[in-house]
Amino acid sequence: MLLHPRAAGVRKLFDQATSKVELISVEAQPDAQAVVVTWRLEGRVNLPFKPKIKPYVVTTTLGVDPATGLINSQVDEFSVPGWDLLLSILLGEGFGAKPAPPVEELRAAAAAGGGKAAAAKGSRR
Repeated sequence: MLLHPRAAGVRKLFDQATSKVELISVEAQPDAQAVVVTWRLEGRVNLPFKPKIKPYVVTTTLGVDPATGLINSQVDEFSVPGWDLLLSILLGEGFGAKPAPPVEELRAAAAAGGGKAAAAKGSRR
């Protein structure tokens, strides 16, 4: 039940016609009882002037309850800090961290690195 309101909020934030999420990798980590999903997001934000948000990578770690096998936690790590994303909306992509490379490059890096993508080391939510 918690996923639906969050997904609805994200849907409202991003312009659905111009935004996309691209899967980079999915890695099961049985020892850590987790699944790590790495993905790339780009597009425009639903503000009156439809600003473009620079492409960025998110690494989502889903904790798995060993007793039930169900997901019991989620931690998102962004490749770009939130303040950088906000300023890039206002000032353009040329500000702050570089935009994430195309998904094909990220997938190739993930495959070469044993499933680990060009990782997100930024802010957490």
